[in-house]
Amino acid sequence: MKLLFIFLTTLFAQANAHYAEGNYAEAAEQYEQIIASSLDKCTSDYAVVYYNLGNAYFKQGELSQSILAYERALRLKPNLKDAKHNLQFAQTRIVDNIPDTQSFFLSSWLKALRN
Repeated sequence: MKLLFIFLTTLFAQANAHYAEGNYAEAAEQYEQIIASSLDKCTSDYAVVYYNLGNAYFKQGELSQSILAYERALRLKPNLKDAKHNLQFAQTRIVDNIPDTQSFFLSSWLKALRN
């Protein structure tokens, strides 16, 4: 168990170093490894891992993944203010691309008249 803790601590430090260097994909991959290899993911300690994962995904432009990670961090530690702030910020960056399928009635009428 102690060996696993040392491994996860080292992996966390490496992931943080990758993030600091701007290697967000590598950082996200290592944060994911930490989450996947841990036995108890329901402790508040993992809220920081999810928070950092959310930041790494956000820097890559993966808004949906970052929002999910922030929400998981807040589920484990609801008073994590930075995660709340980043979640709200990420949610404001979502753009809905819903095409307008309805046309103005006059343009529909003119097309029908022309045809």
